[in-house]
Amino acid sequence: MAATPLIPFDVAAVAAEALAILRLTDQDADASRVGDYAAAATEVIEAFLDPCEAWTDVPAAVERAAAFVTVEEYRKKDAPFGVANAWSPDDYGPVRISGDWLGGVRYLLLPFKCAWGIA
Repeated sequence: MAATPLIPFDVAAVAAEALAILRLTDQDADASRVGDYAAAATEVIEAFLDPCEAWTDVPAAVERAAAFVTVEEYRKKDAPFGVANAWSPDDYGPVRISGDWLGGVRYLLLPFKCAWGIA
């Protein structure tokens, strides 16, 4: 049985925000995939923040970070072998995609982190 989450994310709202960023509708063929990534993103963020006590609401910055992580993970499908722009003759060339889910939002989340170090 899964533990009760300490951060009350509205996964549907995170998915809806990610869909809006991606300019997709909830009727799009990939909408369920975005929803799955939103659920995973909220779990990863909660594990990173490691809240000391249950939150009553989610700060806007944390919810926005969850949407950004959702979008980044969804877009990784377009980067075969972790490389973006591999076939673009007009661009600067290939760009390596990070495997770190929180790389782009870590500093946005740090003010909300509770536990530090090893217990």
